[in-house]
Amino acid sequence: MTKIFTMDDLTILVIDDTSMMRAMHLKHLKSLGIDEQKIIVAEDGEHAIRVIAKHLAAKKTFDLIVCDWDMPKITGIDFLNKIKAISSLRDIKFLMVTARGEKKDLLRAIQSGVDGYIIKPFKIEAYAERIMSLLAKTFVNQ
Repeated sequence: MTKIFTMDDLTILVIDDTSMMRAMHLKHLKSLGIDEQKIIVAEDGEHAIRVIAKHLAAKKTFDLIVCDWDMPKITGIDFLNKIKAISSLRDIKFLMVTARGEKKDLLRAIQSGVDGYIIKPFKIEAYAERIMSLLAKTFVNQ
């Protein structure tokens, strides 16, 4: 029997060093129908690594990671490289949300395996479209 997945089945990790952006992500993801309890936030890449380790220990994972690029400790691009290097995490969809709009940055993210890229500031419609597109791919892959 085929399982039907819903938005309630999804768990999303949001990584951003600014509380305002974390709150904005939470608000917009909730408006898309994602359960607030399934949206986990981390203030930087180091914190996110601890969160992921805790989830893996509990035999849980994430369906989508939404990550800022410019953060202290571990940058978003370094975090992306770490995630894509671990076979059990490689298939998690990864959306980079960044103020970096230069072609070289986009190419670097693509070469690192990013699944989506959105430049700040952005329109909520574009953000919602990218999120829903990546989540649709998650449903297909399950």
